[in-house]
Amino acid sequence: SASNINSASSILSVFPNPTNDELSINYYLSSESIISLKLLDMTGKEVYEILKNEKQYIGHHQKTIHLKELSLSAGVYLLQLHDGIRIFNQKIILRNE
Repeated sequence: SASNINSASSILSVFPNPTNDELSINYYLSSESIISLKLLDMTGKEVYEILKNEKQYIGHHQKTIHLKELSLSAGVYLLQLHDGIRIFNQKIILRNE
């Protein structure tokens, strides 16, 4: 629904995007949640698991990852946040520079 699309952009944001290495992931939880955070390629294959079933509390959360360490090729990836109920996706463009 339209409301889900709007809330996703405020719940999950990344910076900078496009990036050539460092990616700051910011998200807001309105309730205590079990969080999974993954990086997928555009075929849906998981390329990196950032958080796995981690209990997190209400409020703003921030996580920084370094994509260069993952030896990924340049292209478009999908950051996927799952809070146990909903899934939020954010496209990420990785540049090799």
